Amino acid sequence: MIPLHLEKYTAQDFDDYYALVRDEAVMKYITGEALSKDDAQARFAKSIRQNDAHAIFGSYKIFIDNTYIGFGMVILDEVNNEAEIGYMLFPQFFKKGYGQQIANTLVALACKTTIQTVMAMIDPENDASRKILTRAGFVSVEAGIVDGIPTEIFKQTLLP
Repeated sequence: MIPLHLEKYTAQDFDDYYALVRDEAVMKYITGEALSKDDAQARFAKSIRQNDAHAIFGSYKIFIDNTYIGFGMVILDEVNNEAEIGYMLFPQFFKKGYGQQIANTLVALACKTTIQTVMAMIDPENDASRKILTRAGFVSVEAGIVDGIPTEIFKQTLLP
């Protein structure tokens, strides 16, 4: 597998981010629909603030060679003292093993912090993400509705 390259998003990267989140296929199992430009701008601004606040935690552009293939995040949840990972890929990169590689890379980033638990949320109908998370060592702990969207929560305890 070709190595991934991650770079934190900067304020100048909105167009790259928006190219992902305005794609119906990308957002199918995340919000259920593509984001409007206004929603995308609000989410992106929050991501940039988080990127500026932490060295490791934040949102990343993901590249294979020099090709932008998607988004990954490792976000600190200070209330629960855990990290949340998430990822999005352009459709042409689905089912090629990149999702697994990204999940593993994001967990490795979380391991560089003092966080002991990593969580991820998926749409219960997203079998591909369920397989990715299970292979990455996550266990399903809860299913329900989060922000009006069916959600399954996975967690992994990190070894010290």
